[in-house]
Amino acid sequence: MKNRVICLLTIILILISFFFIYPVNAQTNKVIRVWGSEITRENDVLRNIAESYKEKTGTDVLIVDRRSLFDAPKDLINNAQTQERPDIVMIQHADIGDLAVNGFLMELDFSESIKSAFDESAFTSFEVNDRQFGIGYSVETYGLVYNKDVISYDQISDLTWDEFFEFSKNFGTIEHKGSQMKAFILNPKNMYFMYPIIRNYGGYYYGFDEEGNYNPYDIGLNNEGSKIYVNKIKELMQFDLVVRSRNCTDNDVSAAFANNQSAMIINGFWQNSFYTQKGVNFGFAPLPKNNDNTTSAPYATINGFVINAHTNFPDEAIAFLEFLCKDENQQKMIEAGNNFERKIGSRFPVNLSVQQSKYITSEPMYNVMAQICKNVEPVPNIPEGDIWYNYTDKAYQSIFYGDINGNPLDSDNMLDELASAILNDVRKMNVQVEKVDISLWGYIFLGSFVVIGLGILVITIIRKRKKFSASANRIMLRATTISYVVLLPIIGLIGIFYVFPIVHNIYLSMTNYSSLNLVDYVFVGGYNYKTIFIEGLNGFVAMFLWTIIFAACVMTSTFILGTLLATLLEKRNATIAKIYKMIFILPWVIPSVIMLLTWQGILATDGGALNNLLNILGFGKVMWLDNPYLARLSTIFVVSWMGTPYYMFLALGFLKSIPKDYYEAAMIEGAGSVRVFFTITVPIIFRTLLPTLIMGFIMQFNNFGVYLLTSGGPFGSNLGAPGATDLLITYVYNLAYNTKNYSLAAAYSVIIFVFVAAFSLITMRISNKKFNEGK
Repeated sequence: MKNRVICLLTIILILISFFFIYPVNAQTNKVIRVWGSEITRENDVLRNIAESYKEKTGTDVLIVDRRSLFDAPKDLINNAQTQERPDIVMIQHADIGDLAVNGFLMELDFSESIKSAFDESAFTSFEVNDRQFGIGYSVETYGLVYNKDVISYDQISDLTWDEFFEFSKNFGTIEHKGSQMKAFILNPKNMYFMYPIIRNYGGYYYGFDEEGNYNPYDIGLNNEGSKIYVNKIKELMQFDLVVRSRNCTDNDVSAAFANNQSAMIINGFWQNSFYTQKGVNFGFAPLPKNNDNTTSAPYATINGFVINAHTNFPDEAIAFLEFLCKDENQQKMIEAGNNFERKIGSRFPVNLSVQQSKYITSEPMYNVMAQICKNVEPVPNIPEGDIWYNYTDKAYQSIFYGDINGNPLDSDNMLDELASAILNDVRKMNVQVEKVDISLWGYIFLGSFVVIGLGILVITIIRKRKKFSASANRIMLRATTISYVVLLPIIGLIGIFYVFPIVHNIYLSMTNYSSLNLVDYVFVGGYNYKTIFIEGLNGFVAMFLWTIIFAACVMTSTFILGTLLATLLEKRNATIAKIYKMIFILPWVIPSVIMLLTWQGILATDGGALNNLLNILGFGKVMWLDNPYLARLSTIFVVSWMGTPYYMFLALGFLKSIPKDYYEAAMIEGAGSVRVFFTITVPIIFRTLLPTLIMGFIMQFNNFGVYLLTSGGPFGSNLGAPGATDLLITYVYNLAYNTKNYSLAAAYSVIIFVFVAAFSLITMRISNKKFNEGK
């Protein structure tokens, strides 16, 4: 009776839980949901505008604070048709390509009065394949930041690029505030800042088709204009107008300006507070003109608004968006985004009235930026638009600084390889894989396979039941039934959060799921696995072997060193041992992100703490993270250093359980400490910790933290190939998020899953067999 009551109560609780999981939807009033930005003041002004709109129309508008505009694309994909779906979304224009192609954005048609109130870039930036999907609100771009104590605006405001470079070369080197100052310094690896210069000489990223749309198959990064650009930069390198190290970044360029080592740099307003803090009297000027005296157009990102194609209130969403486009509302939003009178430079308007307002024109630098914003080139917003991020930095690094050993490479060949790598990714993104239709016989085969599996399971259970009497079977059946009913919620959760993702991932690996097929993806069979094992076999095998070697080396070193430290501590005075334990545990208790970034700074080739120490001692710098072999050794060392304390404490707990007779017998036989350690301590601790070591191997096999230390590099001369320290898991990450080929990434993850599962089952079976033999 008691068991029946428990069973009944469990069923009732399950039914109640389903009732709460799937509540009845109540009929609600119309509410326009707007996803704002990460700037609280801007969202507060949006709420004020929404209140004003409600007073005029009676329509409620809810403003939702967001963590970052970068999250808007994936969050819209995941929430476009949920109850919490947004109607209007603030987003960067470069992120709309995938959304537009997959039908997540509503096509818009703005009135002539709205079009005449904004710069053309507000509309062209949100246009995909001649269809309008949004409207721009603010621009993020850059210009020429200059030191007003050394350079005057008039000196640089009317120069062409060639005249500007000549001016910088003739400037030479002067002393300013105790520092040796050059006229100008740039980072040639960053195509975002270098693009106006590339365009000046005739190079380009993507060309345009006859309708004026981007043509991703027309790549101009290896044409004659791009070659002229490369030669010009190499000429500037001879005058120290380019960062000296292959590892320098834009932060180093900003630091050079802030520390009075450069009189001018190309940058936006992002570092203004840093320059002010360093006491630099700086100003802002437009970029030099093109050599044909036309205005240079810097790359720009446009923040704006789009409407969810799945909104329940399309007319109301359009009406509120048009209300936001009013001049007075644009003014309020721009001022709030810039923190009002503090003018921090977060937002620059594309609305013409705001550009001409006193708020903008009264501040010289803002006025200059407003003029720059009138002639910008929005970064491509098509799905293939961001492919260049994956290759240009590495390609230009090799072109201007040579290979890892500093040996010069042929620039023309590298430019051709750069263009080929981008074109190859474009083709992969647009490949049309033939849909595989499963025939009736296929379904029959799959059904038969499932039936046979279930039949084997039933027969196994029946055979086990025959060993017991009928009454015993009834008792066991009742107990089993009650147990499964009680465990049903847990089984359901395991199915939802473990089994379903695995099955769904296997299914995705057999589809053409990608950024171009987020919704209408189809079954393509083993196409992705064929791509891995045939087209990319060499790279896959090398990366797979390195992943195994990495995991094995880390686990071996952490186990041996951990056990050794535990053995040494066991022999020490209790008080001293406690002190050493506190010291040794630090690498393990400090968050791994902090430790990996710290080691990255220590091992950096230029300015790293270890190389600085070696320089003091009279040694040259060592490329710890820039040489493929040293990078791998450094990676194994750092990860082992972080994991050793864990195994040290595990070993400490089992050392006391080892009989002293083993050690005494070994000493009588004349064995030394080293032999005793490797023949008695290590084998016993190994057998005890074997399940933990297996789990540790799996964790290291999927150790994503390595990416924080080396970013997968150093990279070889072949663009797109895995880096020297890329593990399978980091390569899958790059594949999924850089090339957006999600189905191929899913296929890689299935291979990882199969290997890890097989490894776990085999090793556990062997360990169990040895354990039973030991009995």
